[in-house]
Parts: sequence; C-alpha cells; structure tokens
Amino acid sequence: MPKNIPWEQKEGWCGRFERGDSVAMMAREYRKDPRTVQRGIDDVRRHRATKDAREALLRESLRHHLEDLLVLVERVARSVVSPPTHLELRFPGVEIAPFLDIGPVRVDRHGDTFDVVTLEVEQEFTWGLLKEHLGRDRTFRLLARWKQAFSEALNAHLVFRDGLLTVLEDFGLRISDDLLQPGTVRPAAAEELVKAAVSQILLEDPPYELQLKQGENGEFLLNRGTGGRLLPDSEA
Repeated sequence: MPKNIPWEQKEGWCGRFERGDSVAMMAREYRKDPRTVQRGIDDVRRHRATKDAREALLRESLRHHLEDLLVLVERVARSVVSPPTHLELRFPGVEIAPFLDIGPVRVDRHGDTFDVVTLEVEQEFTWGLLKEHLGRDRTFRLLARWKQAFSEALNAHLVFRDGLLTVLEDFGLRISDDLLQPGTVRPAAAEELVKAAVSQILLEDPPYELQLKQGENGEFLLNRGTGGRLLPDSEA
C-alpha cells in the first residue's frame, strides 16, 4: 500500500519544480517513484487552482453584494422626500383607507391617525442585510425622524379637514352628494376647498386654482363640477 506523502512535502516538490528542479532529480533524492513526485506536484497545483477559483467567486459575489446594497441606499435616498402637498383622503361618507400608498412610501392608519410609515425597500431581503452592515448607524435614527415628520404632516391634513368641516357646519352646510337638499357641499367640492386653502397657507406659486360659479336653484359650480346647493338667503 503506497505511503501517504505529507502535504508539506508535496508543496516542497511543487516549489522546487517551479524553480526549475526536475521530477527525476527529486525522485532520486527522495527515493520515490517519479510518478509519485509528479502526482504530489499535481495535487498542489489543483489545490491552488481550486482555491484561486473560490477566491475569485467570493470576490465577485462580494462585489455584486455591495453593488446591491449601494442600489438599495440610492433607492432609500430617493424615497425620503416631503409628503405631497395635496392628498386625496376623501371626506365623511366615504371611509378613509386604512393605509396610503404614496409612491414608494406606505402609511398605515390606526384609528384617527396615520402612525406607521414604511418604505417599499424595507420589505426586501437586502434591507435586513444593510441593517446588519450598518448596525446602529446614525442614518437609521435620521430615517426614524423623517418617518415621524411624514406621518405628522399627514395627520395635520386630517386636523385641517376636521377644521373645515366645523366651518361648514357653522354656516349650516353638510357634506353630501344629495343635492336635493339645500345646504349641501359635495365631497369632491370639499376636497377642492381643502386644496385651495392649503395652497394659500403654503404660499404656492402659482396657487391652486379655485373657480366658483353660481348655478340655478341655489346650486353652485366649483372647478367645472357641481359643488353643492346653498341654503336660501333667508336661512344662510
């Protein structure tokens, strides 16, 4: 049974062979069959080739991994923007959705407030890897602050809308699509009023356009649509 050759010996043969020593010379020196020496040299070379291939694959894998993380960071940066100035939230009569999809941002509502802001990228596997890489990096604290500001801005819209409802009620008006009754403002018209008011508050340039025209029998038109029906002058 052939004797196992120590790996260090095989590496020594390979090193000498690469420096110019012949297989026959080393076989005589070590009293080995030339084929044994050659197999030892071949074993070392195969091991090196396998190791080099693995390292090349690892480097390539790491390069792709880092590229994926950089792409994710860029997507996060593009997602962190100001909330839209005008929101289509709808007035009473139609239930506000339990969540809003605003581009790559999702905001969940619980009760009367929006309180959970989630980026689209946070649902991806790579997001967990990014958090592992960065650990408790300051970036995540800043992201949490942005989420809070984003939800607070949306909740400010809700508060403002409630305020508008109170003003309309003070004038004896209510939100309804039933225009047979005087003193009604259609939900779509209320939305237009909110947009115009927010535009004025934020000093938009140009401001949100609001066109009001009087119709027949107390009806009025707002931005090319029926806005509602006003109370008779004696009741206003």
